[in-house]
Amino acid sequence: MKRLFIVAESISDLPNKKFDDRTPLELSRTPNLDRMAKNGCIGLCNVLPSSCIPGSDVGFISLLGSNPSKSRGARGYFEIKGLGLDLKDDAVPFRVNLIPIQEGVATSYASTSISDDECSVIVSVLNECFKDIPLSFYPISGYRMALAINKEWLFEGKRNNLKMHNLQNNAKFILQDNFPKGNGSAKLIQIMNSALEILSAHEINQVKIDLGENPANGIWLWSNETPKGINNFKKLFSADGICVPGSHLVRGICIEAGLETVNVIGAHKGGQETLNARVDAAMNAFKFSDMVILHIETIDDVSKEGDLHKKCQSIESFDEKVVGRMIDFLETKGEFRILVTSSHSTLIQSKLPTRMPVPWVLYGSGVKPDKSNAFNEKEAQTSRFSTVAGEKLLKKTLFI
Repeated sequence: MKRLFIVAESISDLPNKKFDDRTPLELSRTPNLDRMAKNGCIGLCNVLPSSCIPGSDVGFISLLGSNPSKSRGARGYFEIKGLGLDLKDDAVPFRVNLIPIQEGVATSYASTSISDDECSVIVSVLNECFKDIPLSFYPISGYRMALAINKEWLFEGKRNNLKMHNLQNNAKFILQDNFPKGNGSAKLIQIMNSALEILSAHEINQVKIDLGENPANGIWLWSNETPKGINNFKKLFSADGICVPGSHLVRGICIEAGLETVNVIGAHKGGQETLNARVDAAMNAFKFSDMVILHIETIDDVSKEGDLHKKCQSIESFDEKVVGRMIDFLETKGEFRILVTSSHSTLIQSKLPTRMPVPWVLYGSGVKPDKSNAFNEKEAQTSRFSTVAGEKLLKKTLFI
């Protein structure tokens, strides 16, 4: 049997009072997801317990079968791994956001107007300016960067007890109140302060200020952990798997879990052409494995903008270009199952990730249909299935 697991980040949301308490999923035209629901079964998945900071890293780890309360996300580590780089044992990884800073305040968690090319230029500038320090910056995409710092230089033989401010849960914050604490923190603060001086004077940011856009004149270091408690996918499910990731983060997580990955150039940029490229890659992956994971991040990207109309458009594009094409493809390949869900939900109203349960839908061979009329949050709440924990979802659906 061929098994397809589609993780559509932030496809669910809260009801909107302006539209008769309907969610973006209810407002969108999703004939293919609805077809899955009518001819399959749906339910709710509690991906993240209250002990976890909501986000795609821990959420995806949970969906791959690891207990999120016992495992640990490590965004910087995974993103470096997702770049195809091996992190040395003597290096400390960090996720780095390019941020706009005004008078000691980060006015946003990210400088979202930065392009990939601009990010690469900024990384080159920073690596040159800090060339006398044993560290390396790496461009990921847009405002996202990673950093590896030599452990001995940073901690000087002391233990790693750093406490870092997680950027995902604050859209705006005062720098001084959220600087790192612990051994090595003074050096990290100096790196961030020096970067502010360097980047504020750079041509890229001068142009952005002239255009009225948020500059990328500051950097914020966070997520310095290394992962733990990540189960090996093959040992857990007795099956090989291939993932088509939509981000370097997810690619790194899948590599850590022992999955093969397919690198789709420009996968993080979104848009119809990229969705088609990802689906093509997923179809091709079935030549080599009967288990394929397809990660879609485009809906999450527009959720962070807080734009309801764009979110509905993105959901509809996902339904047509991803779900519809994959159903048509697998229906010609014999027995199959398709599972669709999300690792978390970034809400339109807050633009922040949450722990709220997400809907799932299962369709295909041997799946007994329930009486669902459509795929949305309200239908999932009335499901005959009890809410399932994220780490148990695959075993209760695709591998039952």
